[in-house]
Amino acid sequence: MLSSLETILAEISKAEIKLGKRTGQIPVNLFETTEIIDLNFNGHATLKDYDHYCEVLLRNLQDQIDTVTNDSDNAIGAVRALNLLLFDAKSQEKRYFPKKKKDDWLVKVTFKIKYQVEYTNDELVRDTVLRFLEIQKRLISRCIRLINHRIKHIDTFFPIRDLHAHFPGHAPFSGNNPLVKGQLSLFANSMGKSKLTWNRSKADLLELIVALSKSNSIGSQDGIIHQKDLIELFGWLFNLDLSSARQAIGALKRRKKPESSYTRELTEVFKLYCEDD
Repeated sequence: MLSSLETILAEISKAEIKLGKRTGQIPVNLFETTEIIDLNFNGHATLKDYDHYCEVLLRNLQDQIDTVTNDSDNAIGAVRALNLLLFDAKSQEKRYFPKKKKDDWLVKVTFKIKYQVEYTNDELVRDTVLRFLEIQKRLISRCIRLINHRIKHIDTFFPIRDLHAHFPGHAPFSGNNPLVKGQLSLFANSMGKSKLTWNRSKADLLELIVALSKSNSIGSQDGIIHQKDLIELFGWLFNLDLSSARQAIGALKRRKKPESSYTRELTEVFKLYCEDD
């Protein structure tokens, strides 16, 4: 499943342009000329060919995902994998296709061969490249919709009562209703949706997650647990959208002063607690 998405993410990360010799003003007759764009985008000469190629990439991803999601015995692992794929796909979509400025899509464009600028209509080249990039944008957006749909599919056809416990996204308990035992119910309608809220800023939560990750405070029985896994977990636990965590953590490192950090504040709170009679 991961290999297909990696192929797609690698594809949308590049825009290698080759302009052929026929690019530029081509004479139609003795009195007229016309603009011809002999352009090759990531190895594809036409929009139709490239759209077909991207469709094949999407179908390969769908086939791999469906192979896993159709297996009820592996539903938990499928949801875990799909949530990680979803985070990566959304992150890369925001990186390569920012919504505010479409011109930023062109940042990754590289020309593989030299061409004569004086004979080329730069605006026509730009518009043609943007049409190819729109196919890339459509590809990653459809990947995100596909992954979201399959996660909902699992939630619908393999409900929580049929899944094992201890998985983020589903209630980590089994047996009697906690209210019967006099405990606080943390999950809505027994469907594994947390009722917890985070009452500080997202920056504070990310600072805490980074501290827990870098200190190796949290592990997993399945092996190493990565920082992005913890971000996914805490996002689910507190019903927060942490899809821009990587950028937020980068900004946090640049802007936040150590003396005003959340983790330092926690140290002071615990110190006061210990001193309280």
